[in-house]
Amino acid sequence: MKLARPLVMLIALLLLLGMSGLAHAFDYDAAASLEKIEADQSARNISLDEAALYTAEALMDPAQLPARYHVAGRNLAKESGVAPAAPFCGTPAMLRLHELLDQVSPATRERIEKMLLPGKPRGEADAAKSGLADNPNGVALPNVYYTDRFAIRWGDDYNADMGMIEFWGDILENEVWATEVVSWDYPNVYLTDQYYIDMYVGNSGDGAPTIGFSGAYTTIYEGSYQPYIVFYPDLLYSEEVTQEVSAHEFFHTIQFTLGMTGVNYYIFDYDGTWFVEGSATWAESIVYPTDSYIYYIYDWADNPSQALTGDSGYAPYARVIWTRYLYEKIDGLETLHNIWTSSRGTSCLFGNAGYLASIDKAWDETFFDFAARVLVQDFQDGDRFPSFDSFRTVSTFPYSQDSVDASSRPHINSLHNLLVRPGDAASPKLNIRFKGEDITLSGVEWILAAIKIPAGGGEPVVELLKPGKGAKSDFTVTGLGTDYDKIYLVVTPLSNTEDNNNANWDYLLQMTRGDDPFPAGDDDDTADDDTVGNPDDDNADDDAFGDDDSGDDDDDDDSGCGC
Repeated sequence: MKLARPLVMLIALLLLLGMSGLAHAFDYDAAASLEKIEADQSARNISLDEAALYTAEALMDPAQLPARYHVAGRNLAKESGVAPAAPFCGTPAMLRLHELLDQVSPATRERIEKMLLPGKPRGEADAAKSGLADNPNGVALPNVYYTDRFAIRWGDDYNADMGMIEFWGDILENEVWATEVVSWDYPNVYLTDQYYIDMYVGNSGDGAPTIGFSGAYTTIYEGSYQPYIVFYPDLLYSEEVTQEVSAHEFFHTIQFTLGMTGVNYYIFDYDGTWFVEGSATWAESIVYPTDSYIYYIYDWADNPSQALTGDSGYAPYARVIWTRYLYEKIDGLETLHNIWTSSRGTSCLFGNAGYLASIDKAWDETFFDFAARVLVQDFQDGDRFPSFDSFRTVSTFPYSQDSVDASSRPHINSLHNLLVRPGDAASPKLNIRFKGEDITLSGVEWILAAIKIPAGGGEPVVELLKPGKGAKSDFTVTGLGTDYDKIYLVVTPLSNTEDNNNANWDYLLQMTRGDDPFPAGDDDDTADDDTVGNPDDDNADDDAFGDDDSGDDDDDDDSGCGC
C-alpha cells in the first residue's frame, strides 16, 4: 500500500533550523540549491521532469542531487555574530514542485510521490481516548504517543527518548495549543473534532515521512485535508528548539485551517510567503519570547532595497519585523488575528492593506512609520536588532547621483535609504531634486520619506515627499543640523496592491543646502542636463537619466541606463 497522492494545491511549509552541536545543519543550503534549479529550468537548461525531480531531491533527499545543485550551507549565525540558528523557508519550492507534478511524465510523478509520502495508510480505526480517532490517511507506524489532541508517531529506526517525547506532547497541548487556539482565539485545527493531529518524527523508518534537512514542515493529507507536521529527528534533542519550531509549525496548521474552511485563502497565495512565514515566525516569538526571531532580520537588513513581499531564501522569515511592527505598534494580538480571520481580497498584501484601511490608516503613512521604527530600532527588542544598511551616507553638498547600481535599485515597498548628515554646511535647509524611472505597473508610484531624527532624542518625524509623474520634483526639508542631527531619506516605489517582488527601478537624485537650491541656468527645467552645476546647452536631455540616448547632454554611451 501507499499513501494517497498529494493534492496539487498541497503546500509544505518548511523550516530549516540549525542548532549548536549539529554541524551538518550548515553543510547544505536548500535555498541556494533551489534557486539554481529554478534558474536553469527558466533558462531551459533542464527539462520540466529534471526540474521537478531535482526540486524534490533538494527538499527531501539532497544526497541524490547532481553536484552542481548541491550548494554549501549559509551560516546566518556566523554572519550575524548573534545566534546559532539559520532558518530557511521551502514553501515556494514546494508550491512549484506540486505545480510541476501536473506537467511531468507519469514515471517522474510516481517517483516524486514516493519521495513525498513513502509510507502506508493506516486505514480506518476505532476512536481512541478522548473520542478521537487516527486519521485514516496517515502513515501506519509502530510507535505512537497520544495527548488529548496530538499523536506523536515514529518508526523503529528512531531511538526515542520518552522523556523528550512526553515533553513534546506536554508543550504542544499546554503551551502551543493553549496559546494559539485558546488564548489567541484562533479556530480549532481542521478536523480535530474527529482525528488527532499527527506529529511525525521524520526519517524514523517503517515508512515514516522523509525530510532532507534539519528542520520541519507542515502539510495536509489529500484524502481529508487535515494538517500534519513532520520534524527532523535531531530537533528533538533540544527543548528550546522543539518549543520554537512547534509554535511556528502549529501556526501553519491554523493558516491551513482558515484556508480549508474558506475563511480566506492567504495560505495558498503563491506571492504571500512573506506574510505566511512572517506570521508563523511572529507566533513563535510570542509563544516563546526568546531572541531567535531577531536572527532572521539580518537578511533584510543586509538587503534593504528588496521588497516587503520578498519570498526567496531567508527573506520570508526576515519579514517577521513587519508582523512584529503590526503587533507592537498597531493593535497587538488583534491586528494579526483580524488579518488572518478575515477575507480582504485574495492576497496577503491586500489583506494587510485592507485591515489598515478598516482602521483608517493609510498604507503610505503606515509603511513609512514602519520604516522609521526599523531604521531607529524602535521595537521591544530593538537594542538587539541589526542596523539596516544605507545605500549612501551623504554629508558633502552638492550631492549628485544620476543612477543607482542595478543590484541596489529599490523594489516595491522597500527600505532603500540614504543617510543624510549635516556635514560642514551651515544652512538647515536640505533641498532635494528627484526623478524616478517611469513605472508602468498599475497602482505603483514613487514616494520618498524624510525620516528626521531629533538631535536630543525622541520620536522620529516622518515627512512624505510625493514626486510628480514624468518630471523632476523639488522638495525642501528643514531642520538638518539644528533640530535634527540626521535624516534618513527613504526612496521606494510604493503600492498596497502590487506584490511583484522582482521589479525594481532606477532614479536620479540631487541634494543641496541653503536658500538657492538649484540656481537658474543650472538644471532649471526638465529637458536640460541632469547634473548639478552643469549649465544648460542646446542638446536637450530626453529624460532625467544620463547616457540613454546619443543626442542627450552626456555622451554617446547608452550603457547602464536602466531606463
